[in-house]
Amino acid sequence: MDRNSIIGLLLIGAILVTFSILNQPTKEEVEALERRRDSLELVEKKHAEEAREAIRAQQDQSTMAQTELTDSAKLQLRTDTLGAFANAAEGKDEYFTIENEKLKLTISSKGGRVVTAELKDYVTWDSLPLILFEEDRSDFGLRFFSGNRLINTSQLYFRPMGSSFEIKGEE
Repeated sequence: MDRNSIIGLLLIGAILVTFSILNQPTKEEVEALERRRDSLELVEKKHAEEAREAIRAQQDQSTMAQTELTDSAKLQLRTDTLGAFANAAEGKDEYFTIENEKLKLTISSKGGRVVTAELKDYVTWDSLPLILFEEDRSDFGLRFFSGNRLINTSQLYFRPMGSSFEIKGEE
């Protein structure tokens, strides 16, 4: 490097250092920014608490309104919401098993979805049964329109013919 390059680099470095020193915020500016940030946090906390209280009040009102409904009003509400599927809106969540030599499926009556699926001929690396998916890791529901109403099958209860059955051979 020649003498001019070294002088140029030193001048650039001096400009950068001087610029960063001159543009530092003062203590008063830092304190003002901290006060503003703290006051904004307090306001946000206050608004969040008010929103939580409003949501709780709405939930309490809707719970009270639901408990005050008579059975006929509940049936009318379900019929208005689900149309022909109103009878399937209430039920008990039960589990049913379909099994053969290679596969074991557990199906829930709520939503008619497969809850667990196990392959019998296979094991995991640590010799446990190979379960393809479990209830907490699966979500399945069909959405469709019927009579201008949105129906979601994951909210309906299905009634199977039996509690469990096995399929063997040529069946």
